[in-house]
Amino acid sequence: MTHTPGPWMVSREHNGTFVRSASGGLVASMESGYQQNRDRDARLIAAAPELLEALQFAIDNAGALSEWASSWSIAQNFPVIPEL
Repeated sequence: MTHTPGPWMVSREHNGTFVRSASGGLVASMESGYQQNRDRDARLIAAAPELLEALQFAIDNAGALSEWASSWSIAQNFPVIPEL
């Protein structure tokens, strides 16, 4: 799988919100709808390279993460505070 390398940045230009690569190339543009929604959508799209990296890490380390999670207990790590 290939994609435009991150990081991706959000910018407001003229009458739209844009997601651009580090080199300034256009990744996505939002030019209709409410400004607040366009900004939120752009931030989500701009996070895609980091989200992909985190997902790949989780997949590559699923076994180790599973072992860690099964040995971790809430009671062990968050003891109940006695009432005063």
